[in-house]
Amino acid sequence: MKCFFRLLSAFLLVGLFGVDAFANIPKILLLKDLKPGTLAIGFSVFKGVEPLPFNVVLGESIDKMGSRFILARISGGPMDTPLEKIGAISGMSGSPIFVNCTDLGDCIKNGTLVGALSYRIGSFIEGGMNCLLTPAEYMLGSRFGGYMAASQLSNRMSSKINIEGKEFVNLMVLPKIDGLGSQATLDQKCDESVKGELKPGSMVTVFLTKGTISFGGSGTVVWRDGDEIYIFGHPFLGTGMINYPFVHVAVADTVQTPTGAYKLPSCSLDTEGTMLVDGAFEVAGLIDRTPAPTIPLKVELHLNDNGAIMEEDVVPSPMMSDVIKQIPVLWAGQLLGDLNTLSIAYQVRIVVKNNPEIFLKNITSARAEGNPFAKLFGKIDATLQKLDALGVSGYGIEKIDVHVDFIESPNIWIKKTAFLSQKEATPGEVIYANVVLEEVSSGTIKQMSFPVKVPLDFKDRMGVGASSVDILIQSSGKFTDKKSPVGGASVGDFVRQLNQTMNYKTNVLYIQQIMPRLKSDEETDGANAKTSVKPAWKWTELQEGDLRLFPSNDKSEIVLTLSPELKGFIDFDATLSLEVKDEEAVVLEKKESKKRKWFDFLKK
Repeated sequence: MKCFFRLLSAFLLVGLFGVDAFANIPKILLLKDLKPGTLAIGFSVFKGVEPLPFNVVLGESIDKMGSRFILARISGGPMDTPLEKIGAISGMSGSPIFVNCTDLGDCIKNGTLVGALSYRIGSFIEGGMNCLLTPAEYMLGSRFGGYMAASQLSNRMSSKINIEGKEFVNLMVLPKIDGLGSQATLDQKCDESVKGELKPGSMVTVFLTKGTISFGGSGTVVWRDGDEIYIFGHPFLGTGMINYPFVHVAVADTVQTPTGAYKLPSCSLDTEGTMLVDGAFEVAGLIDRTPAPTIPLKVELHLNDNGAIMEEDVVPSPMMSDVIKQIPVLWAGQLLGDLNTLSIAYQVRIVVKNNPEIFLKNITSARAEGNPFAKLFGKIDATLQKLDALGVSGYGIEKIDVHVDFIESPNIWIKKTAFLSQKEATPGEVIYANVVLEEVSSGTIKQMSFPVKVPLDFKDRMGVGASSVDILIQSSGKFTDKKSPVGGASVGDFVRQLNQTMNYKTNVLYIQQIMPRLKSDEETDGANAKTSVKPAWKWTELQEGDLRLFPSNDKSEIVLTLSPELKGFIDFDATLSLEVKDEEAVVLEKKESKKRKWFDFLKK
C-alpha cells in the first residue's frame, strides 16, 4: 500500500512539473548502498546568502512508521561553537548531504546526494549521533522520468518523532505567532549589494501571510533542477497539494542560546515562486510561478486623532485561522500595549465572491468583555469557518476590511433582579415582567416593566390543562435567537442571517416570548409535508426555493420585542416562566378550594 501511495505521488509531481523538465537529476545514494562510518559533507547558510560546508559522518538507517531515516553526526561549521557541541540548528532543515565531492560546485556536478538534514535529537552526548537525514531515495527517487514528492496520502511525519525513546525535532524555523514581535520582517527586500543565486544549501521562506507582519516557515533548499526546487526534507504543514508563495532569503545571523540555536532570516532576494506539494518527505515548488490569489486583510485603527493601518495578504492554509485571530492582535498590541482595557466600536466588511457582502458593526465594552479587540477577530474567524463549512473556501473570500475605533468605556448596566408581577395567568390576561439594572460605576438602579399578554387562543394551542409562556430577556452579547433560520443552508441565507444577528444593539434588551405554535401553522406544516413527497425510490434534484416549503421543526411561536434604549452598555440574561391555565381549570380549582374550606369548617 505504501508503494502505491509513493507511485501516486510521483504521478502528481510529473503532472505538475512535466516529464521533460528533469534535466539535472543528481546521483543518489540508495539505502541498500549505505555504509555506516562514511564521511560526507553538508551545506547550509549560517550568515548572509552563501551556503558553507559542515562535516557529516553517516550512521545506520532506522525505521519509523514504515519509512527509514539515516542517523548521522554533524560537526564543524563556521560558527564559534561547532555543530558537534550544539547539534543541528533550526533552519538547517533541507541542508543537502553529499558524498564523493569536496565543495558545493563539485557536489552539485559530480557528487552523490545522500539526503537532507531534517531532524535534530533533543539531547545528545558529544561524539555520538546527533541528527537524522531524510534519504534522497525517498525525496528525489527517479520514477516515471521525474522526481517523487510524497503527497498527503503518504506517511505524514509530525514536527517531532520518537525513535527508540529518543525525541527528534524537525529543523524548520516556524516561530510561534505570539513570538513574532522579536522577529525581523521577512518580506523586506535586501540591499542591492546583497546578491546570490538560489541553489542547494540556500535559505528560503514559505509564507502564510505577507504584509505589515510577514509570517512563514524557513528552511534550506535540498536540490534545484532548473525552475523546480525541493526543500526541507520533511513536511511543512503536511497538507499535500498547496499554493504557498516562497522567496529566497538571507540569514541575518545564527543565534545560539542555552536551549538551542536557530537561524534568523532577514531580507529577501529577487528569486521567488510558489510551493505546490507539501509531502511527507519534502516540499516542492516552481520558481517564478505566480501563486494563487491571497485574501487581502486590511485593519484600520483609530485612537483619538491617531491612526494606523495593517495590510496583509493571507494565504489560505491550515494556519489561516491562527493568522486571522492572532496577527492583528499582535500588531495592535505592539502599537498600544495592553488591549484588555480598551473598548471598541467596529465595522467589518467581508466580500464573498458571487454572494452578498457581510457587514458587522457594533460596540464592545472592555468592562463587559475582556479584550474586545481579540474577540472581534475571533468572531471574524468564526464567520470564515462557517463559510468554509458551506463550501466557500479561502479562495472564495475576496477581501476583509476592518475599521476599529478605540473609545472610552460606556456605562455598564448589569442585572440586579428580574421578576413577574404574578406567576399564573389565564388566556387573554396581561401581566408584567420587571427588569432591574444597576450601573457598575455609579451604583444607579433603574427598573423597567413591560406587558406580557397571554393569547386568547392559548387553549386551542395546548388543549385543556396547564402550560407556560417562557420569557427570555437578554442583552446583545447574551442574545440567542430562538427562531430557527429560514429554510435552506445556502451561503446567501447565511450571509443575510449573519448581517442581522451580528449587528445587535448593545444598549437595549432583546425580549423573546416563547409559546406553543398557532394551530393554523401546524395545519400548514401538515399540508406542506404531503405536497413535498417526491416519486418513490428516485433521487430528485431540488431548487433552493423547495427547501422553504418543507415542514418546520419548530414547535413554538417566538415573539421578539426590543426594550427602549438605555445610555450605556447592557450585560443581562434572565429567563422567566409564566404558568398559563385555562378558565375551566381555574374555575375547577376555585370550587375545590371552597370544598376544602367547608370541609375544614365542619371538622371544627
